[in-house]
Amino acid sequence: MVAQFLVHLVWALAVATSVGYVLARCRREYIVPARLGYTVVGIGVSVIWLVLLISTLLHEFRYTYVWSHSSRQLPLHLLIASSYAGQEGSLLLWSFWLALVGFAVRAFARRWGWEAEVMSVYTGVLAGMLLLLVAKNPFTFVWETYAGQGIAEGFQPHDGRGLNPLLHNYWIVFHPPVLFLGFTLVTVPFALAIAGLWRREYQRWVIAALPWLGGAAAVLGLGILLGGLWAYETLGWGGFWAWDPVENSSLVPWLFTVAVLHTVLIQRRTGGVVRTNVVLTVLAFLAVLYSTFLTRSGVLGDTSVHSFVDPGFFAYALLLGLMVAGAGVSAFFLFTRWKELGMQALVLPPNSRELMLALGALGLAVSAVVVLVGTSYPIVAELLGRPKVAIEQRFYNVLHIPIGAWILLLNGLSLLLQWRATPGRLFGRRLLLPLGVAVVGTGSLWAVGVRDVALLALGSTAWVALGINGRLLIEHVRRNPRMLGAWSAHAGVALLVLGVVTLASLSWTVHVRLPQGEPVQVGVYRLTYEGREQIERQYTDREKWRYRVRVETGHSRAELFPVLFWSDYNRRQAAFLEPGIAWRVAADLYMAPKAVETEGAAAELVLRRGEIGRLPTDSTVQVRLLRFEMGPVQGDTLTLAVWIELSSNAPRSDTLRLPMRMLDLERTQPEWIPVRDLFEIGLLRILPERQDIARSQAVIGVRPRGAREREVFTVEFSLKPGINLVWLGGMLVVVGLLWSGAQRLRGIPGRKLRDGQSKRPQEAVVTVMDSKRVSGV
Repeated sequence: MVAQFLVHLVWALAVATSVGYVLARCRREYIVPARLGYTVVGIGVSVIWLVLLISTLLHEFRYTYVWSHSSRQLPLHLLIASSYAGQEGSLLLWSFWLALVGFAVRAFARRWGWEAEVMSVYTGVLAGMLLLLVAKNPFTFVWETYAGQGIAEGFQPHDGRGLNPLLHNYWIVFHPPVLFLGFTLVTVPFALAIAGLWRREYQRWVIAALPWLGGAAAVLGLGILLGGLWAYETLGWGGFWAWDPVENSSLVPWLFTVAVLHTVLIQRRTGGVVRTNVVLTVLAFLAVLYSTFLTRSGVLGDTSVHSFVDPGFFAYALLLGLMVAGAGVSAFFLFTRWKELGMQALVLPPNSRELMLALGALGLAVSAVVVLVGTSYPIVAELLGRPKVAIEQRFYNVLHIPIGAWILLLNGLSLLLQWRATPGRLFGRRLLLPLGVAVVGTGSLWAVGVRDVALLALGSTAWVALGINGRLLIEHVRRNPRMLGAWSAHAGVALLVLGVVTLASLSWTVHVRLPQGEPVQVGVYRLTYEGREQIERQYTDREKWRYRVRVETGHSRAELFPVLFWSDYNRRQAAFLEPGIAWRVAADLYMAPKAVETEGAAAELVLRRGEIGRLPTDSTVQVRLLRFEMGPVQGDTLTLAVWIELSSNAPRSDTLRLPMRMLDLERTQPEWIPVRDLFEIGLLRILPERQDIARSQAVIGVRPRGAREREVFTVEFSLKPGINLVWLGGMLVVVGLLWSGAQRLRGIPGRKLRDGQSKRPQEAVVTVMDSKRVSGV
């Protein structure tokens, strides 16, 4: 009850703090109480997060959230991750990041003299997140959640339901925290943009926002990349990128953030595109709110494998209200300042870096809009009375080939051009080497088997971009380290696209049945299923098997270990699957398990003592179970046996002893007894009756004489060439963005700029093109 009250109290304090900062805009005496209020809110959110984490670690199953997402069977890293694996816990983790980063934002804004404006907006966002926690409180008790079902107040279940098996992966430790930190960092440029509009300082906010934009793009990009790696290693997500609506909802704010990261450079040089930068920054933040609505409202239903279940009408209304509130505040400031933002049109020469950056950013924005439209399609379809289904992946793939080529080409060319204008001969000389690289690179794509014209065109633009950025990296890495981040990030995008082109063109998948011990040829690969072993046997809530498949060619050998397991989480109704991957530099070997069956399995007959049954394979033969026998224990092996009587139309009957070795609690080894050269019979297992041991059952197997059982493992075997270019390119993008953000942070003035103080030279609007003063587009 105390923890529930604390959530409400911290939310109320956050609202009061945001209001206090608004009042401090006009009356400075409110700044100290507002500052103190934020400190209390930040500490309060941190305490709430720690309480939930400790409650999870101590197995406080009286809380519905802890009971729903954790269990005593979880190892420590998954137990910690379960604290943010569900709806309420992830909201709390996001609020924790907002509160923690807010201390840095407050110090940053205070140095700039913008604390009241920035923190009123930022704390308002935090208050909105906390309001969602009020609606979806992680400390609701089980007897409150299931009121009316006879659960007594104070009841605590002995164990929890456990964590969804799809989340049993080490990437859950990193992906959600990084992603929510990225969402948090996107909030900071938004707060700075609104503060700039509030103060009518349309140039300064851009300088302040640059390092935060770089950090947001880097961290959010890292979160997306980690999610792709997780999906690649876990079957059930649809591959490393499946254009899933929830995957897309994190991609859209990243695209808008990267777009504005490029256009703010134009504003710093020319003083122009002010409107564009404000609008893109606002759109990036609103995309975060929209992704929150999509993920948590339940509107996506069964169209996404990632979405949470319906949170209830009240939480749904709050999510919608939070999105509308963010859009409303943004629209108010944009509407009241719109005319001031764009006094004159911006004219950019066709041979300038500014124009290429603007057009490249336009490509990123168009990509974001395309993804947004596709992501929203299930909702629109339902409103129009059509089936609520996710749009096909082909929609995204076809449209993004020209968009990707546009972005790669223009952003690559922008680095060859100078600011304002570039002499044609100089540009031509700089372009020769990248064009040569593109010709050779495109030829290599053709040589390895890429035949699709559209993909070849996309690959050629990637080679152009790679040639440009590779040349700049080699020539200027020591002379201009500030640009190292931009070159690395652009080269990373080119590598990532080359990886996607190679993967889309050259990867293949075949469906294969692998009888145990029998090699099967698939192209140049010889696959042999060697057997299986049970793993994680210390956990009683699952039955997990790891299968060993040897893959050989004439000059190499690898072993793949796909996993198939059943879990109490879904009452063992369906198996969970994990792929086996052999990581290779050029191409990964990828194996997805599908099914396991037994060929030559014995027919089974189940009998109690004294019962009579007929053989499944020969109804003329009767079997009577006479008695059970407990044999000696040899080492760790126990021998059990049953005595049976076989009779048929013949005048005589046979009495047989069927021994069976118990290797452990689950594995048995029957001894097959031949009968009249017709068949073999053996004891497969015993089904004990705990209430009445005399009514235990014996499972007797019958098979043709000389028959041998063997498992057949059915898999999908794939070759994934170029996949490591995707991971390498993604990491280069993240590292490059982090480097650029750090360099921008170093370039920000270190002293406080007081209200009314004159701007520094680089913050002023400059004159370009026919002495015209430009401001916005």
